[in-house]
Amino acid sequence: MPDAPLQMHNDHREWVSDESRWREELTCWRRDLDEVRRDPRSLEYPIADFSKDLDAYTVSLQRQRTAMAVHEHALVQFEREQGDDRLQRMAQLHQKYTDRHAELQAAHHRLKARRHLLVSHWRKLVGTHRLCDETSTPAAAALATCPLSSAMLVGTAGG
Repeated sequence: MPDAPLQMHNDHREWVSDESRWREELTCWRRDLDEVRRDPRSLEYPIADFSKDLDAYTVSLQRQRTAMAVHEHALVQFEREQGDDRLQRMAQLHQKYTDRHAELQAAHHRLKARRHLLVSHWRKLVGTHRLCDETSTPAAAALATCPLSSAMLVGTAGG
């Protein structure tokens, strides 16, 4: 065990280095906390921004729902009347709705990830850990039991 004292000295140097880094981080964290205390509204900005995006997304979904109802009605009319020219227009319109649906789906996933990130961080701040919809539906309950689901959502957060 001739190397044991040397290893202990190395450990001690590493511990001193770690402790120094931890003190620096604590100083930084206290500065951050002081900043939040000076302006608690700073926590409101991400919430207000997310709320605005949810409102816009809600309007987009309603518009898409209305447009799809009109499109479905037009498709039924087409099936009754038939016509090659009308089929071409119907196919173009359908592609437009297909593209819009894909955009809404992507927006939904981005909002879901942002919401998860925002609410989970807030819940950690206030000391609760369960998101309101984690077990509200069978599909959500199944997702909640998947250890990768939270990591995947956070990893896809964008905008």
